[in-house]
Amino acid sequence: MANRIRIGLSLAAMIALILLYGLTSLVVFPIFLIGPQTYRKINARLISFYSRCLLAVLGCRVTLDARQFSPRGQGGAGNYLMVSNHLSYLDVLVLSSCFPACYVTSE
Repeated sequence: MANRIRIGLSLAAMIALILLYGLTSLVVFPIFLIGPQTYRKINARLISFYSRCLLAVLGCRVTLDARQFSPRGQGGAGNYLMVSNHLSYLDVLVLSSCFPACYVTSE
């Protein structure tokens, strides 16, 4: 019984976070007011924030060794291209929680 309640609360929290992201993305930051480049940057940060929240609701912890992603010890400054063959939808949440990014998919 307690397990069903916990699952129901987790599901409700996930739905609430997804709806809150949609509301924030569509209402607070309309593209015609701030421009497409600024919108993409803000939206990537929003997706990163909400990915961390969703992972917390799911009970997942992500550990990242930032030294592996720092080019020549520059603190990770610069642009990157990440190519990934992910195994599940959780991979997208994990990558999004670590790096604010724009995703390009293939068909």
